[in-house]
Amino acid sequence: MKDRCFLMQPKLNVAVLYVHVPGCETHAAHAKRFVGTLEKYPALFPFRLVVIVNGCKLHDETRKLFITHNPEYFVPAASGWDIGAYQH
Repeated sequence: MKDRCFLMQPKLNVAVLYVHVPGCETHAAHAKRFVGTLEKYPALFPFRLVVIVNGCKLHDETRKLFITHNPEYFVPAASGWDIGAYQH
């Protein structure tokens, strides 16, 4: 299968990582826009959505924003600021 694009391989495992900062109206607006885009343009193949909650613990508001896409959540230690998102 050397002639096929790697995206057409049968066992492709895709994870979409979204870094979110709860408790901030600006980040909530960005998250709503992101989810709206996922709904407007459905993926052509399955993927896992991983929401990386940066800066504090997971809030119910964050769960409500992403609930339609059944995400996994990752809450890194806040010791490294943004770099914590790259620990997943």
